[in-house]
Amino acid sequence: VIFNGLQNDAKFYRLKISEEMIGKKCYIYAANKTPGEYIYALLLVEWIFKDGTSQGVFSNTTIENAIDLTLDIPNNVEYLRIGQQPYRAINEIRRTTVPMIETKFGYPIIKDERIEVEEGTIEIQYEEDSLLQHYYSIDNGVTWVLYTGKIEIDSKNFNSKVLAKSVLNGKTIGEISKDILLPSDAIDIVAWDNNVDTSINYSGSGPVTKYMDISPEMQGKTISTLKSMGHFTSHGVIFYNDNNEEISRSIESGHCLRITNKYTIPSGTAKLGFFYSSSHPEDWGNLIEISIIN
Repeated sequence: VIFNGLQNDAKFYRLKISEEMIGKKCYIYAANKTPGEYIYALLLVEWIFKDGTSQGVFSNTTIENAIDLTLDIPNNVEYLRIGQQPYRAINEIRRTTVPMIETKFGYPIIKDERIEVEEGTIEIQYEEDSLLQHYYSIDNGVTWVLYTGKIEIDSKNFNSKVLAKSVLNGKTIGEISKDILLPSDAIDIVAWDNNVDTSINYSGSGPVTKYMDISPEMQGKTISTLKSMGHFTSHGVIFYNDNNEEISRSIESGHCLRITNKYTIPSGTAKLGFFYSSSHPEDWGNLIEISIIN
């Protein structure tokens, strides 16, 4: 809190802005001390820059129960200047911080009867302040839940968003959203959604390898890939053990149009990689579907 509860004479107040706050936000909450009784309850807010110039950002003379302002702190500013009449209480001026969100989902995993994403976690770092309440939402803001610590999330929530916000006096003063996604090098759901009209699309020369985990009970069983590839491509699967060491690979070359390949998962396999590369910078490829053969 920078200062709190200035409620007496009509005055101007000036607050120095430190360099580390440039580009960040500040929050002002100002209430009318006696709503409805006074004609004027003036609040003026302006920036004072290092070259001596100023920029007004807010002017209010209406009778309101409260004024909430969230301001972006501009470059080269030196002071925040606030003008206040006796009837306008400046209850709170503070810097605002945006929560930090970390999501953790593992790779998709091939199990005995299905391919799925197992549960993941969300952790959110908020500003530590007893005056703030912290909330999160995993349904695009329809429902907000008080954040009390690490959140276990169901696999159905990946490929969606998590929202986080801090609230002061019922006012949101810092909000952020983050996509809940698989690791960037994971084989995306479009390649195991039982839909041959969706695919992972490759372009250029690569090489690119995308991964999914293999459950132990799948060793010795068979999977298939449906793919279309350009003329100068190399493509196929690589099997790895628990130490991420290659066990074996099956790589084909050249053009194919919606061709199905079958692979038996070798003993000791813990991870599968689908490999794509090309000797031509304008080549292409599509991994359409990975399936379990029962």
